Amino acid sequence: MKQFATRKEIKRIYYVIINVPYTGLQNLLTDDLISFYNSGSSGWNWDCYDLGNGLAVCTGYSNRVGEKLSREFIKSFDDKAKEELRLQNFTSVEAFINKQKELISEFREEALKVINA
Repeated sequence: MKQFATRKEIKRIYYVIINVPYTGLQNLLTDDLISFYNSGSSGWNWDCYDLGNGLAVCTGYSNRVGEKLSREFIKSFDDKAKEELRLQNFTSVEAFINKQKELISEFREEALKVINA
């Protein structure tokens, strides 16, 4: 279940935070990965996805926190996730989850290379 959090709390909890526009990684990230959300006077601002190893992705409309990556980088992973997760017929939920974990691990590695470059 996701909990309310402020930008300051997210910065304190996670070592690396990636800032992604709304629907930027819609094919890779699923609702079960959401740990935190933020809202304000205008309503919902963002969700924070815990990707493990101190890395999180904040995605939403406004007031997001984190490092911005290029649109091309984000789109390449979202397209790959769409191809490998959404367009495949998985025989079990476990097979889907395992493939998602594999893609998230790959995203985490590549994103850290870009951020630390």
